[in-house]
Amino acid sequence: MSGILKGQYYAPDEDVFIVYGDNSVYNDDMKTHYDGTYRFEYLHKGHYTVYAYSECDTCASGLLPVFIETDITESNQVVELPDLIIRK
Repeated sequence: MSGILKGQYYAPDEDVFIVYGDNSVYNDDMKTHYDGTYRFEYLHKGHYTVYAYSECDTCASGLLPVFIETDITESNQVVELPDLIIRK
């Protein structure tokens, strides 16, 4: 990836995906809110992968997924993930 950083901000209306367990495709998706936040609710105990796509100059598709993995270990647990940093 190359380029010049013109600014950093929390992006509204970006697609964010979640994969439950070891599924090979995403199970749910949503758009980020006006302030870049997103929320997946009513998740059960288990392992999850959350991801979004970043632009990629050297990738054949032009997109590169950025992944964050997490585990939910308790009922009603709230998990705050680190920022998904993508390039646009």
